[in-house]
Amino acid sequence: MEITLNLPEKIYQDISTVAKKSKRKVIDLIVDVVEEKYSNKLNDRPLANFTDEEVLALANLQMPKKQSERHSELLYKNQAGTIKPKEKLELDFFQQVYGVTLARKTEGIYEAVQRNLIKSPEDLTNE
Repeated sequence: MEITLNLPEKIYQDISTVAKKSKRKVIDLIVDVVEEKYSNKLNDRPLANFTDEEVLALANLQMPKKQSERHSELLYKNQAGTIKPKEKLELDFFQQVYGVTLARKTEGIYEAVQRNLIKSPEDLTNE
């Protein structure tokens, strides 16, 4: 999933300082903050407590087209060896977000099949 983040310079500098002190990438810190703030709340709720509609929505998760295209572009540049350092950070962010999203989508598909909402992933709407 592509996300372009325009941070105020002060916030970026603060995050960068923390990243250097902790010997981590800026992107990793940003992902940690997002996961802590939002992902844990979603993951705390068992899928068994999701409505059928929520399960199907989770099973149908897709990266928006524009973001998917940017992710593909960065993957191509990385494979071609033409990726710039800032683009590499952006790609790292995409890869982390994509991994989390794909895991949740897979859980949604499994739950949808268990509930007989679909017979297989091919039954999804893919809107």
